[in-house]
Order: sequence, then C-alpha cells, then structure tokens
Amino acid sequence: GHGRLARHLRFAHRSAARLARNTFRGMVAHGLKLQRKQAFLFRLVDIGLELFAIAATVANASSMKKRGHPEAAHAVELADLFCRNATRKIRRLFHDLWSNDDVAKTEASKKVVNGEQAWLEEGIVKHGRNAEEHRGKAEETR
Repeated sequence: GHGRLARHLRFAHRSAARLARNTFRGMVAHGLKLQRKQAFLFRLVDIGLELFAIAATVANASSMKKRGHPEAAHAVELADLFCRNATRKIRRLFHDLWSNDDVAKTEASKKVVNGEQAWLEEGIVKHGRNAEEHRGKAEETR
C-alpha cells in the first residue's frame, strides 16, 4: 500500500534487524569496554534515528496519498529522495561500525591534549585557550 516507497520500508525493516545483530555483536566484541566505545555507540544511535526518519517519512507521504492531499505526489517524490539519501548514510554507518579509525583518532587526540602536537598552534592567531590551558581544565574536571 505504499507504492514506490515500499522498498524503503523493506530496507528499514531489514536494517533494523541488522542493527540489532550489530548491537549484539558489539556487546560480544567489546564486552564491558562497550560503554567507552563512544563512536561505535553514536553510529548505532545514528542508524536507529535514520531508520526512524525513513519510516516516519514514508508513513507521512503515504497518509497524504491515501487522504487525497493535493500535494501528495510531491510528498512521495521528496520522501523517495530523502529515503535514498538516508539509505546511503545508513549503509556507510554500518560499514564504519567495523572499519574505522577510532583508535587512531583517540590516540591522536590524547597527544593533542598532552601538548605533543603544540606545533600545530604556531602561527595561528590566538583565540580561546591553548593546549596547556585545555590540559588544566581537563585535570580540574577529574
């Protein structure tokens, strides 16, 4: 009953099951460390939000069509475009769950906070805190 938008709902349904499997896989792979895997968790949440947005968009456009809304055809067209973009984003996020640079980014950010990359600040007009001031703030919050 959703016409050309039905394929997007099928994708969302399959992806919701895939999201559940990947969440469980992450729990097994990371164990108790999962709570510290912020980027992994954020990707899971982003996938869930995109799936919700697909379902809501299709439901709204389909409802407009069933009610005979004069702009229903335009709503379906825009919903299809949105869902195609969301599908690409979801596929990328699934890929990035297991293939990413999270560890390297964490190590690099620690070096920046510890002042090991202070040379990056050379020649930059000062605005806000420097690395030393950030370290002091980070230590205060501990």
